Amino acid sequence: MLYKSHRDFEPVYEYGGKLLGRFEHDDYEGFKKYDYHVYELAEIKDYDDGRTELTYDQIKALDISPYERSIDKIREVFEEFVDAYQRLEHGLEKSL
Repeated sequence: MLYKSHRDFEPVYEYGGKLLGRFEHDDYEGFKKYDYHVYELAEIKDYDDGRTELTYDQIKALDISPYERSIDKIREVFEEFVDAYQRLEHGLEKSL
């Protein structure tokens, strides 16, 4: 399934060719929760009217609390995942 930034998720941070996306929702008590996912660019479409549309494949949900607010912590977990994923892609690691 392909996803579009600013429609399906809010882009947060890019690193190593991967994009960190955030989806916001409220839990039953009115607190905001954020689900973070790692995306990879799948397709670029150019239209005659000058618009460009980017679509992404969702690689994985980031393993972090939906209540985490420290952007530094979120980026750290994201970068660690991307580094491990790239080692796996290049055959330097067996699994994530």
